Amino acid sequence: ISEDWAFYDHSGYDVHQIKEAAEEVIEGERTRGASTISQQLVKNLFLSPDKEISRKVKELGISVYMERNLSKEKILETYLNVIEFGPGIYGIKAAAKHYFNKSPKELNAKEGAFLAMLLPNPKKNSQSFRDKELTPFAQKRVDTILKKMSVAKYLREDQVEKLKKKT
Repeated sequence: ISEDWAFYDHSGYDVHQIKEAAEEVIEGERTRGASTISQQLVKNLFLSPDKEISRKVKELGISVYMERNLSKEKILETYLNVIEFGPGIYGIKAAAKHYFNKSPKELNAKEGAFLAMLLPNPKKNSQSFRDKELTPFAQKRVDTILKKMSVAKYLREDQVEKLKKKT
C-alpha cells in the first residue's frame, strides 16, 4: 500500500503516477519517484541507482517483461527479500528481527506500517528506532499507512484507531 497502491492492478508501471510525477516536474515542484514495486525490484537487482533517463527506460522494459513472466506474489516476495530496511538490514526477515525481534508473520499491522515507513529512505527514517521514539514525520507516516490499509479494506477503521494508540 505505501510503496505501490496499484501493485495488483498494473503491468509493471503506473501511468497515473508517471503522469503526476511529470506534471510536478513541469510545475517546478519537488520531483518524486513514480516507480512501482516491480521497477524498484528491477533497479535493485539489475541496474544502477543513477537517475539517468536511459536507466529508467531499461527499468521500464525489464519490469514489463518480469510482470509477464512472474506472478505478483513472486515479485512481491523477491522485493521484500532484497530491499534495505536500514544500514546493513536487507529483507523483511532481517528487518522484523532487528526492529521487533519477531518473524515477519508475527508482526502486527502497526509494526508492518513502521517497516513500510522506513522506505524509501531507511537510513534516514530509521532514526525513530535509534531514538526509541517515533519522530513526528514517522508517526504521521505510520498513521497514514494504517489509514490507507483501512481504505484498501485490509483493516477496519476501529482497528486503525486501536493501533494508533499502541506504542
